[in-house]
Amino acid sequence: MSVPDRPSSDSPEREGELRTLRLMLPLGALVVMVVAAWEHDHGVLAWWDRWLYPLLMLVFGGGGLALWRWPQYQTWIRLLSVVVGNLYLSSVLLLLLFTTDGPVNQYAMMVTMMWLPFGYGLLFVMLRARTAMLLSLIVMVLTFTPIGVALALGLRPNWGQAFATTMPMLVLAQAVYLVLFMAISDLRAGYHRARARLQVAQELALNDALTGIGNRRALQEHVRAGLSAAERGDLPTSIILMDVDLFKAVNDVHGHTTGDRVLEQLAQLLTGQLRGSDRLGRWGGEEFMVVAQATPIHAALELAERIRKAVAAFEFAHGDPVTLSLGVTQTLPGDTADSLVLRADKALYRAKNAGRNRVEAQTVITA
Repeated sequence: MSVPDRPSSDSPEREGELRTLRLMLPLGALVVMVVAAWEHDHGVLAWWDRWLYPLLMLVFGGGGLALWRWPQYQTWIRLLSVVVGNLYLSSVLLLLLFTTDGPVNQYAMMVTMMWLPFGYGLLFVMLRARTAMLLSLIVMVLTFTPIGVALALGLRPNWGQAFATTMPMLVLAQAVYLVLFMAISDLRAGYHRARARLQVAQELALNDALTGIGNRRALQEHVRAGLSAAERGDLPTSIILMDVDLFKAVNDVHGHTTGDRVLEQLAQLLTGQLRGSDRLGRWGGEEFMVVAQATPIHAALELAERIRKAVAAFEFAHGDPVTLSLGVTQTLPGDTADSLVLRADKALYRAKNAGRNRVEAQTVITA
């Protein structure tokens, strides 16, 4: 039996499981402690539970503590916890039936049968569906085969006719539980697959395939969000529209593959110049845009100038210098996304016409 496959260690699903386990395992130890105290107080604590309850508390509580120190062993801790829990339930049932010569302790019998399906459920929650089903079947065989043999051979007359009549129904109920858990597990797996596909589709819809940064659609969403923030009375949103100077010459001299590499390097360089709140994207072709929320134009101009200098000083892979022309504007009353981008575009073309490798600002609405 292989160790169950789980999401990668840095995935949200993996982190969510780790947080849940850190809570569930100590909680399980606490539940065992409460049950032990209650049974001891009411005089129904079985002799084997005096030894097995501390073992369960050690496994659950120790596993929870181990997850804080060694989270990389989450898979093994999860496996150990659910296997020990299920073996405990199976062992208790067999000890109850085969170590007592008198009438069966109805309290212990009912409590154990009540918790058995819970043990199966933990297997399906904690492990991969096929592994959980295999372990559940092993637990069922280990638990009910000795009982069935004893009933068939009449080895335990103290169980009584009522027990012999009831036990087949209890076994059938366990099988139904397993089928139900398997169906729920399949639905859960299908949900996670669908969510993963949706996440990939969303990333593809909003990311530029070449550079990996946001695409035009993502930038349009950021621009609209910036306009909404400005309309609420927050600080204005500024945008920086930039274009690679003489980019056609890069493609003509070095080829389109080199041109693509220049754009990739440029995207990485621009990303390193931005603040955490800035949103970078590829507007189209060799044009890039930065959307800077809560940023007045004077701060955006400083950012644009820093970007311009960083690009001009960078040594690109093809060996030739690369420069940018940049147009900067900020939101004004009555702006739409189109009018805001249009002003930045006019500022960009002024920078081009003024000799390139420069920053220009457009702060008024023009026809």
